[in-house]
Amino acid sequence: EKEREQEKEKEKEKEREKERRQKEREKEEREERERHQEKEREKEKEKEKEKEKEKHREKDKDKDKFKEREKTTAPGGPQTLHITGLPPGIQQKDLDNFVRNTFRRGCTGSKLDATLARAPRAFLGFKTHKLADKARHDINGLEWEGHVLRADWARSEYRPPQNHAATPSTTAGSSAAGAAEIEESTTRCTLQFRNLPSDYSEAQFNQFLQDTFGSTVVCSNFKGDATDGRPPIAWVLFESEQVASEVVAAYESFRLEGAKVTVRYSRSEMIPRKVPGEA
Repeated sequence: EKEREQEKEKEKEKEREKERRQKEREKEEREERERHQEKEREKEKEKEKEKEKEKHREKDKDKDKFKEREKTTAPGGPQTLHITGLPPGIQQKDLDNFVRNTFRRGCTGSKLDATLARAPRAFLGFKTHKLADKARHDINGLEWEGHVLRADWARSEYRPPQNHAATPSTTAGSSAAGAAEIEESTTRCTLQFRNLPSDYSEAQFNQFLQDTFGSTVVCSNFKGDATDGRPPIAWVLFESEQVASEVVAAYESFRLEGAKVTVRYSRSEMIPRKVPGEA
């Protein structure tokens, strides 16, 4: 009987020892997991610190660039844009037309660099930094004959030539007559409606024009091709410059069936073709 009791005690002791070892292993595994997690957290912290350092380095670079620019920048901020992505083969007169039809006022002049050694680029000067910054946002992503334009700050400020009162050049070079001086003799009644709803049809757009602007619309040209993935775009000719100006002021950016539509002056005037809604 005593031997059996002793055997039982030994078995119990073995079980207890087995449980103790199991708990120790579990504890060690748990501690190992915690150490691993702590290491991962440390790595993440190091990555975040490195990102912060990189941000600070970029800021320092930007500050250095800004300090360099301050030496050649007009008071209040840069006022000259560097335009790239221009269509090949354009001339100064094409750039003048673009400036005239895109900016109603504020542009002090333009200069086209279209040498054979490089892709065409242009420089646009503005009266204030605020006008230049707005133009920069408006030009970025704008399409011109299938080419997407990009606007950045120029390294130096545009200075109109001393003889800027002369007739603007129609060849590659520089034009300082400015959009305002050229546009006085040009009628501007055509507006461009961009980023229309992707599923919008020409009939729906014409109905929108009738409901919104009524008889002030002379004609329209709707372009929408679902195959290229781009939102429809339309040009609308209004009966007078006054009406066109009021439409731009009131509908510069508005929502139409979930799409954010923008309205800008067209680069060229439409010839009356049809009245929206007519057969």
